[in-house]
Amino acid sequence: MKNPTQISTVISSNREKLGKLKKNIYHKRLFIGIEAKDFAEYVRLNGEIIFRKKGENKAFDIDKDNYENLNEIFYYILGSKKFKGDLSKGLWLWSEQTGTGKTTILEIVCNLINDAAGRTLKIILAQEIKEKLEEFGYQYFEKNILFIDDLGRESKEVNIYGTKSKPMQEIIFRREKLGSWTFATCQRNIDSLNKLYAPPVISRMEKMFNQIEFKGKDRRK
Repeated sequence: MKNPTQISTVISSNREKLGKLKKNIYHKRLFIGIEAKDFAEYVRLNGEIIFRKKGENKAFDIDKDNYENLNEIFYYILGSKKFKGDLSKGLWLWSEQTGTGKTTILEIVCNLINDAAGRTLKIILAQEIKEKLEEFGYQYFEKNILFIDDLGRESKEVNIYGTKSKPMQEIIFRREKLGSWTFATCQRNIDSLNKLYAPPVISRMEKMFNQIEFKGKDRRK
């Protein structure tokens, strides 16, 4: 039987191991130290740059329709306890209404992570997944931070190296197993995707994402 000193040493050692384990897990989740006013300015400037690249000469407005969502995303990026969801999960930005700005905000988040971490991450359109799989295989989608725009519009079945598979199902299975950090936009919430994906896929999506609904007017008009 261990004496109190030995037990104390074991407890201390286990705490150290647990600390290292937590550090190892959370290296996949980047927290960015940024002031609220700087975040707001970053959002406005990047939004305008994104519009200009599309040939649209307009400003990105932070208003009553997106303020609360951007505030939540700010807390999420910061790693603040004020965030209402789970900081270890990715973000699922959704809206049944088109043109609410979820894709633009996904691009802004991608740019912020790139600027903060010195990366060159890019958003992948769901319609491009088939092409990426045929070129690189599923390994391309396993570990890196992934941004998918318009999820649900991808090819439902692909032929990779002579084997037919359901691309999003396989990608979700692999990324959930590895705990990979994932962001997506969609025109539906996860619960309403049961006609597109099997229950095990839906269950994993719910485990992987914080869902944020975008409401308001069509900003494209």
